This record gives sequence, structure tokens and C-alpha cells, in this order.
Amino acid sequence: MSEVPGSGQRMSDPRGGTAEVDWRRLHPISPFLRGGVMVLAVGGYFISQRFESLIGIRYGPEAPEDPTFGNFWLALIAFLTLVALVVLYGWLAWRVSRFRVGDRTLEYRWGLLFKQHRQVRYDRIQSVDISRPLLARLFGLAQVVVQSAGGSDSHVELAYLTLPRALEVRDSVLSLVDAEERGHGVADPVDPPGPASLQTHPTPLGAAAGEASGAYPTSRLQGELRGRVASTRGRQVLRTMSVPLNRVVLSLLYHPTTVFVVVAVPATLAGAIFGSVGVLPVLFAIFVGAVVPQVRRFLTDANFSVDIETDRLRITHGLTDQRSNTVPLARIQAVEISQGVFWRWPDWWRMKVTIAGVVGENTESQTTAFPVGTEDDVVDLAAVMLPGLDRSALLAGMRGTGNEPGFTTSSRRSRVFQPFSWRRNGYAVTDTALVLRRGWLARVVSLVPHARVQSMRIEQGPLDRARGIASVHTDLTAGPVSGAVPHLDVPEAHRLLAEQSSRSASARTKLPGPLRLDPRPAGHDTRVEATTEGSVQL
Repeated sequence: MSEVPGSGQRMSDPRGGTAEVDWRRLHPISPFLRGGVMVLAVGGYFISQRFESLIGIRYGPEAPEDPTFGNFWLALIAFLTLVALVVLYGWLAWRVSRFRVGDRTLEYRWGLLFKQHRQVRYDRIQSVDISRPLLARLFGLAQVVVQSAGGSDSHVELAYLTLPRALEVRDSVLSLVDAEERGHGVADPVDPPGPASLQTHPTPLGAAAGEASGAYPTSRLQGELRGRVASTRGRQVLRTMSVPLNRVVLSLLYHPTTVFVVVAVPATLAGAIFGSVGVLPVLFAIFVGAVVPQVRRFLTDANFSVDIETDRLRITHGLTDQRSNTVPLARIQAVEISQGVFWRWPDWWRMKVTIAGVVGENTESQTTAFPVGTEDDVVDLAAVMLPGLDRSALLAGMRGTGNEPGFTTSSRRSRVFQPFSWRRNGYAVTDTALVLRRGWLARVVSLVPHARVQSMRIEQGPLDRARGIASVHTDLTAGPVSGAVPHLDVPEAHRLLAEQSSRSASARTKLPGPLRLDPRPAGHDTRVEATTEGSVQL
């Protein structure tokens, strides 16, 4: 048992020992940022609407009667009492909300009327993210979101902490997750600049930096990464990739939605001028359906950057609501690189990933690995996510239009279903992954590691049977990446099913632990030794 300082309580230690672990509170204004501000805003709006009547000022002979019936001071006292109750409830809610970073679990207690106590084991944590909504940023606060394998109902959201404390909690939890994955038992958290560490023991630099250890051999990234290795907050940052703001703006302009707005708005205004004003409500529908999504995407993709660390990606983005998402490399299940027809001229690409544990609605910002990048950007980032990736196969998937070496395309008999894209649709098998490509105007390339294929199936509808073709589907972890190979010849579909099932079963037996990357000095051999399903040298 251990005593919580200042409370007189004795708390159980997860190891059954007597170590003292502090329970900590959130920032005092957290309850008001979560809900109290809205109550005060509603009250302020009501007062502003009734201000003239409440103070007894009348404008004109037909001024409204006093809604307080002469009891203005009584109404004012009632309103102030309501404000006091809101403040009291927020203070009590803050007093009962506590969290602690223990040796084995992260714990969070909250609730004034209905008390809840949530524990998350470190071996179940998927990622630790930082979120900074606009209102919280005005007060210098941030939210820590701990995502676990149990789904959204098991996540822990610590809202809100000061930014230095939030970074401290994030680094401490990630350090303990690293120790849990290495199997070293209890580890000490990172000790970043700023407030004192949550724990009382120093942290070895190697552990904080995520040294390559365990079942995976080290991977030489000097040939994969084009950038200088730098050290940040106790962890090694291999490269930082960012998206310029002007590229984000231009990517939204080079979009079918923009073309629709440019054509539809003048046409609607002309119809209202020379015809009937009844068409003006169409402008509202255009604004809601076309403009608002583009504005939302701009606010999400602005200030986008990716920090490539030794064992994870740190993705930061957002203009008004800034978020910092942690994506462990070992949890990336598949990668998708796409290019819309309007992006063909500037040669920009968008990259999405399927991440284990990230599923459901409103996950696009978490699964977007790079919103708009050059060919080199996305190829370099894909090589980091999937070590050992065959770059030539990836480039053939991005650029190719026909029977490039190594690619098997859709059957000629499928031309009736896909007259323009049948030559491009197809797949290639590399040592580490399936490379799937599809689309003629809009190009899409999916990278599916062999070890991440959960099951496979062949689908054939009545029209497919008439043409002697079938489609193969690789079942992956739920996410945005598709693993479909459409319209192959039936013998080819069965061959792919049998061979890929064998490859996937073999690859899964060779993934005993988390993937960690170890950059070598610039003077070393620049060949890349990459391990996902085995050791492959490029």
C-alpha cells in the first residue's frame, strides 16, 4: 500500500510493494473548458438579449414590459447564484478528478455523482496523443489522449493539463510502454525539460531513445532517410517532414469540389438575376456541401509535420485544433498512396495508413500519414513504415500504366467492366509486401505487408462467371486501406490465393516483437537491412 500525499489515503501499488506513487489533478479550469464556459455563454447571451428590459430602459412609447415585473435585483441575484453553483460544481468535479502514472497501469478517476475509475495497462496502449483545441491554447493548456486496444470506450482523456505537464505525461507513459514491450519490467519515464518527473527515478538515455533491441535486428536507415539525425526531448528524431502551407492551399484548389463551386456559384447568381430569386437557397446548399468540408480539411491539414523517430512516427497537424498523434511503426497494418486527377500535373500524392486499434468514425485525421506530398516524400515515408520495401515496385505501382515487370494485371476479358483501367489494375509480389494498384484517372497504390493479411477470399458474381474472371480480397485490420485485386483470370485468382496464404502464414511466424529502427553514422555502409518477414538487403 502507498499513501497519497495530502489525502491521508493508502493506495495499492500494482506490484504489491510499498512504493509511493502520486495522484495528480488536472488543471483547475478544466471543468469550465469542458462545459462550464458553454453555460456562461448561454447565460450571457440571454442577459444581452434582455439587457434593456432588465435595467428598466425603455426606447419609444411601445417599449416592452419589464420581464422581471419590477424584481430586477432578485433576477440578478438568481443569475449570480446560478453562476456560483456552476463554479462550485466545477471546483468539486476538479477535486475528485485525479490520475496517476503507475508502474504497470495508467489510472484515472473522475465523476462527482457517478464515480468512475479507469485503468489502462501499458501493454494495451496503442498511442499517446496531444490535443490542443483553440480555447485551451488560449490558456496554455493541452489534452492527453491515451488510446488503448479496447476501443474508444477504454481510452483515457486527461483534459486539461498545462502544456509542459502534458508533454511530461506523454513522455512518461511512452517510456513505460517501451519498457513493457522490451519485457524489462518497470521502467523509468523520460525526464524532459520543465516540471519534475512523475516518477522519482532517472531514465537511461538509451531506454528513452528507444534503442533497437529484442527479436528484431537493427535496420540501417542511412540509405532510406534523407536528413540529418537530431535529438529531441530524450528521443532520437531521424528526420522531420513537413507540408508547406501554400501546398495545402493549392491542393484544395486543385480539387473537383473547387471546380464545382467555381461553376455552380456564378450559374446560381445568374439564375437569380435573370430568372427567379428562388434559386438563391441553392447557394446555402453549395456552401454546406462543398465549401465547409474543404475548410475543415484545411484546418486539419495545416501545419502538418511528421517526426520520424526510432520506433514511431509523431504526426502533428491542425490550425485551430492542434493535435500530435503517436503512431508506433509496429502498429501500421497497411499503407495507401493516392493521387487525384487534378494532382497529376503538380505530381502530388496523399498517404493514408491502417493502424491497429484506430477504427470508427472521425478517424481520418489519425489515419492520414501525409496529406499532400511529392513522390519522393511518400516513397521515403513508405520505406520507413515498411522496411525492406521494394522501391522499384512501388514506383511502378505509382507510375505504371501496363505490364511493368513483376505486375500481373486484370484479365483482358474484364475490359467490358473497366475499359480504361484494366491494364493498370493489378498486383506485384515483393519480399515483404503485396503492391496493389488500381485506377486510371485517380491512381491508388496499396501496400499490404504479408504478415498483416488476416485472411483471403475469392469473389465471383454472375457476370464475372460469364466472363471467366474473379476478384481476390485480402482481409486486413479495419481501416481506410483496401486490399482488393479486381478481375483476374480464375486460375490466376486461385494461384494468388494459395501462394499469398502461404506467404502470409510464414511471415506471421517471423514477427515476434515490435519494430525498432537504428540509424547508423553517415560513414557506414548505406545498404538498408530491413526486417519485417525476414532479413532482406537492398
